[in-house]
Amino acid sequence: MVEIKRLDDRYTLSAQMAADDFDAAKQLGANLIIGNRVEGEEPGQPTSLAMMSEAAHRDMKWLTLPMGGTQFPIAEIGELAKLLKDENITIHAFCKSGMRSAALWAFATALNKSMTPSEVIEKVQSIGFDTSSFEDAITLLYNSGNDNQQ
Repeated sequence: MVEIKRLDDRYTLSAQMAADDFDAAKQLGANLIIGNRVEGEEPGQPTSLAMMSEAAHRDMKWLTLPMGGTQFPIAEIGELAKLLKDENITIHAFCKSGMRSAALWAFATALNKSMTPSEVIEKVQSIGFDTSSFEDAITLLYNSGNDNQQ
């Protein structure tokens, strides 16, 4: 069973999920599973279709917001920022280690201005992830967000 970490009341994350991990995420309240892995990132990785099936089997929605490569994930950040504003959605996100899922939450939270950059950084660090490589991006996104985004 994968370790599930909580960033806020409606967002948990983990490393790569297996079938039984969907039950644990659902028990924690998740109604949307977000895959942050690039399809076929490594041999043996479950396909998005297989993961979507696991989510559907448990009456959970599925969304792929892959993060990988050299492009800054601005579209994915925008999509997650919208989802984080919807109080009816409780998210469990995963990637290979959980780091990309934590970073994406940090970026979207900063864009929404629902926490200050220092609060976002502290929260991500409190669950065991190093933010040093993306702290400037958190601040930039916070400063670029609209004041009425909350």
